[in-house]
This record gives sequence, C-alpha cells and structure tokens, in this order.
Amino acid sequence: MNKDKHKKKVGIMGFPLGHSLSPGMHNHIYKTLSFDSYYDRWEIEEKKLSTEFKKITQKNFLGANVTVPYKEKIIPFLDFLNEESEITGAVNTIVKQNDKLVGFNTDIFGIECCLNNQFGDMKLNNVVLIGSGGAARAALYVLLNKGIGNLTIINRTKSNVENMLKRFSKFDCNYEILNFSDKNEVKIKSLESELIINTTTLGMKGSGMELISPLDQDCISGKSVIFDLVYNPRITKLMSMAISKNADIIEGIDMLVYQASKSIELWTGLTPSFEEMKNKCLELLKK
Repeated sequence: MNKDKHKKKVGIMGFPLGHSLSPGMHNHIYKTLSFDSYYDRWEIEEKKLSTEFKKITQKNFLGANVTVPYKEKIIPFLDFLNEESEITGAVNTIVKQNDKLVGFNTDIFGIECCLNNQFGDMKLNNVVLIGSGGAARAALYVLLNKGIGNLTIINRTKSNVENMLKRFSKFDCNYEILNFSDKNEVKIKSLESELIINTTTLGMKGSGMELISPLDQDCISGKSVIFDLVYNPRITKLMSMAISKNADIIEGIDMLVYQASKSIELWTGLTPSFEEMKNKCLELLKK
C-alpha cells in the first residue's frame, strides 16, 4: 500500500502548469517543517474542471493553490469566501475548514509584502497596472488600500477592466484605461510612473510568449520600479529591459514565496522560512 495515500492532499490547480515551481518548493518546506503532506500538480483542462475538482477535494483534502486561468472560475465551487476574496472576486488559495471549502487570496499578502519592502509607507502618485485577471485584482486591492493618486490600467479588453473596477468603486482614485495599441499614451504614462506592475503571463515560460514584453523598450526609464509577477524565468524580457535602464526591479519569485508562505500558514498553522523557500525556488530555476 502506498503510504502517501494517507497524507493530507494539497496542490496547485491551473492550466498549464509546466512552469510552476510550487510543488518542489512546497514539498521541500513540508519536510523542513516535519509536516506530513504531499503537494501535487493538478493540471486541469477547463472542460474537466468541475469533475476533477470534485475528485481532488474529497478524501484527505487539506487545501489548494489556484492559478491561471481559474482564480475567478473556481469561486462557484466554494462554500465561502473571506473578505478579500469577496471584494476582489479572485481566489488563489482554498482551505478546507469544518468540511467546508473556503476561498482566500494570499496574492494580496504577497504583493503587499513586496511593495512594503520597496516603498514602505510612501504614497505613490502614478502607477501603471498591466492586466485585469485575478492577479491584477489582488494588486489593485493592495494599491488602493495603500493609497495612490493616478492609476493607468493597460489591457487588451476595456470591458474586462471596467468590470474589475466596479468591485473597487468605494475607493478614491483617478483611473485611465488604455489598450496596448495606444502606443503613445502607454509610453507617456509609463515614463511618468513610479511603479509598473505586470500581472499578465507575457514573458512566462511555457506560455509561448517567453520572449515578449508587455511594454516596449522606450516605455521604461530608470525612474520607474518594475514589478513583474512572472517568476519563471527569473528575469523576464520586461525585467531585462528595466535592468538595462538601471531601474529597480521587484522579482516575481519574492511574491511567489510570500503568497505561498501565507497559504502554508492557513493550511498548517506553521510559519515557514522565507529564505528557505526562496533558495529552493532558485535551485529549481537552475534545473
């Protein structure tokens, strides 16, 4: 009999998952914490989401991380959402509590930690946010709670951004929505910004868009901090352009580790080592 059958099940749900460092990182840290669980990789096609989700969440299920493209689509399968997930309409962590499935958004914690490390209590006047998916909603939640002056959101579909903004109507902020094709306006707003956050999968390994940046080279200056949530590869095309302009960067790998550490706390009550988890990720990236 396979003794792993009796371990608590945790894992990551998404599609595709070939780029994900989460299984290796989590299983390593569970050993250091002496926590008897196995973190799996649940690569699920959308047409099979309902049936596969039911199978996974039955026996010995403790929780799961949720990534692209299911951070919003997973919500109907859950019993409850915490306040942050309710506001953002996005879930990246599921926790089984008293036989109920509860949705959390630890992306918020991860992004907040990264921005606090870089900016502290400094209020940002001009920010560019790229994307409108689940990660963008988490970033928007953090930015609006920190307080920002002007926000430019760049996305292919304006209606998706408008739907996202409806969830944040109580916050006071000046918004402008741009399409990637609005080249001149995108350049002006990017060069004016103190912070640019990419929440899309552009540049991600396995996406077919590894060599693509969401912004052109002339949109990057040394005055803007570039925060790319893509963590594999460690240095994306966008980050490489930022480095060439001597701009500060925030690595997606840090956000990955922070959000993962919060997920682990929710599942186990234990506090993992940030450095231990990050070092494992860097080791995995070299393979």
